[in-house]
Amino acid sequence: MLRKKILYIKKYIYPYTKNISLVFVSMFAVLVLMSAGMISVSSVYAVSNNFIVRTQIGSDTTPPTSPTALTVTPIAVSQINLSWASSTDNFELSGYHVWRDGVHIATTTSVSYADTGLSASTTYTYYITAFDSSFNESASSTSESTTTLSVSAPPVPISNNGTHYGSLMPFGYLLESLTIIPEQREATLQFTTHSFIRGVVRWGRTSSYEMGSLAENAFDTQHLTLITGLIPDTLYYFMIEGEATSGRYGVLHSGTFQTRALKDIFPPGNVMQLQGIPVENDVVLSWNNPPDSDFVKVRVVRNEYFYPSDVADGQVVYEGDGTTIRDNNVFNERKKTYYTVFSYDALGNISSGAVIQVMQNDVSPHVPSREPEVPQGIAIALTDVQFIQEGVRIPIVGSNVSLDGSKQLTLSIPYEILPEHLKTILVVVHEAEESTRSFSFLLRINADKTAYVGTVAPFGTEGTFPLQISVFDFKTNQIAYTKGVLISAIVSSEPVQNESTASRWMHSITFQALFFAGLFILILFLLIYYTLRYFTIRNDKKVLRRG
Repeated sequence: MLRKKILYIKKYIYPYTKNISLVFVSMFAVLVLMSAGMISVSSVYAVSNNFIVRTQIGSDTTPPTSPTALTVTPIAVSQINLSWASSTDNFELSGYHVWRDGVHIATTTSVSYADTGLSASTTYTYYITAFDSSFNESASSTSESTTTLSVSAPPVPISNNGTHYGSLMPFGYLLESLTIIPEQREATLQFTTHSFIRGVVRWGRTSSYEMGSLAENAFDTQHLTLITGLIPDTLYYFMIEGEATSGRYGVLHSGTFQTRALKDIFPPGNVMQLQGIPVENDVVLSWNNPPDSDFVKVRVVRNEYFYPSDVADGQVVYEGDGTTIRDNNVFNERKKTYYTVFSYDALGNISSGAVIQVMQNDVSPHVPSREPEVPQGIAIALTDVQFIQEGVRIPIVGSNVSLDGSKQLTLSIPYEILPEHLKTILVVVHEAEESTRSFSFLLRINADKTAYVGTVAPFGTEGTFPLQISVFDFKTNQIAYTKGVLISAIVSSEPVQNESTASRWMHSITFQALFFAGLFILILFLLIYYTLRYFTIRNDKKVLRRG
């Protein structure tokens, strides 16, 4: 009875146990590699939502038609150009095979080919075949033969990296046209020549052309070279050299080009520490200009009715790079007035505007602090506001926003969240040391009309800064309100990690659990495997002894 059980296990259970053990060994190895970071798991997405699907019913056994009108033309001592008329296919033509002296040398989808690297004064025979998507191949075209040119003068060696030897000959007369298209980090050189040449383009920051070279593989009259890895707004020297079909080598052209500068579309930060002090009928304004390297000036605009929302929304009382002005005769007819200070950079980008309201005989600026009675259908929450530093969005935890006090802060509210008819979005930040002091600025619609945006200079200190955001309609009534707290800390210059400490900890715990679970299952199945193997070998020995 025992022997029957052992034989049953050996025949039916043992092989499967062995395979399952191998599966778990593989799974365990994958877990080890994943926990070590050598294997990562990521989502895969399609590049496009649109796909073209072609379905073929039945098998395609019909080959394409044979290529016709094959011509072979010797261009140089080492090159022959081929061209032919296109073939047709009943379903889909895929390309052509090029044959030289009965040997397949190239596959192309074009109806021309330049055969290079040949020997001088040597005859070669060519024919072309076409093939379709089912790999049916046509009959060959007619064969055509030709002989490469003979060497009329000792050629100057040239390699694909552009190195050459000997003196350069004046080849400028061969250049027919030259077009240079510089971009920010690359440049395209497109030129034509009166005769077939093989071009080499060299470039560098000096006339030594020390940065690199690109050499063409084939002789042609149309030439296109793309130079990459360049620095924006930088002057480069270049030289075009060429090898003639006879083997002579010379300079076609030398010159310079300037890469394009990076387009600056980002406005500068708003001024900080904006203060307005009434002095009899005048107002003395002072501020700190933003630390932006391309800052050039400010414009101070006054409006008697509300905060100027644009550089032309009121009377311009100052324009320059100063930090204080005295606005005269402000309170002759009214007891309060509004100012906005706009910052400009070198390219004319304008900040959203720092604002202040000044009342006669009142040195404390008016700050909206009450939560308004919001009309039905209009609301704004702190989560609607995006807080951004160096292109990275800062998460909002409750009503707190933790930021780096050494970097600029940008606030952005999507355009579609708020109604079209609103007039002003006012942001008020109370200073950390004195809660009675504050600085205010506007959020303005960006050029793309996708968001209301404002940027402030780095706080430069640690602390908590209460924040209020108020929305006013065209009648200057407050229609929406939200608040929060900015927590400023001076963060070190270490790279920002996209993954939080908590998520990394959970990530580590998850892989540890998988690791030990896999280890336990592996040990269990290995134990079963070797136990069954022990009984199988023991039974086999008994059978052999009895035999």
